[in-house]
Amino acid sequence: MFTYSPETGEFRRIISSGSRRPSDGIGTVAGARQLGYCIISFTKNGKRKFYKAHRLAWLYMTGEWPKTEIDHINTNRFDNRWCNLREALRGQNRSNTSVNKNNKSGFKGVYWSKKAQKWESYLRKNKKPIWLGYFDTAKEASSAYAVAAQQHHGEFARY
Repeated sequence: MFTYSPETGEFRRIISSGSRRPSDGIGTVAGARQLGYCIISFTKNGKRKFYKAHRLAWLYMTGEWPKTEIDHINTNRFDNRWCNLREALRGQNRSNTSVNKNNKSGFKGVYWSKKAQKWESYLRKNKKPIWLGYFDTAKEASSAYAVAAQQHHGEFARY
């Protein structure tokens, strides 16, 4: 039903979806954005199923359905180029996330401690927190986080 381009990460239709919309014709890019991901739908026996494009890309390139999660190396969920995808365990995938939107320090893993009146930093490994200490500045706490993240998360570290 589709071809996949590893260079662009796009799936294109090789047969029409049966819809009358021009956007569903042969050669058009398949998928819609949902929660940042590219979602592609298939209809089989009258039932519609939805799949994340990065999981389909893994299947297309390896011939196997992914055994674990698929991580977007650059954290862009819509970027499904083959060079941007890798298999990851849940903890590894969670390590490779950007700073949370409601983070007040501006740094991943850095928080203000009202009790100590200092910045503190910690990360998680195997669902357990690893406390890194109190610091006078958020930048110092961030540096400690970066070192620990590299040590504990390796290639999946993001800071």
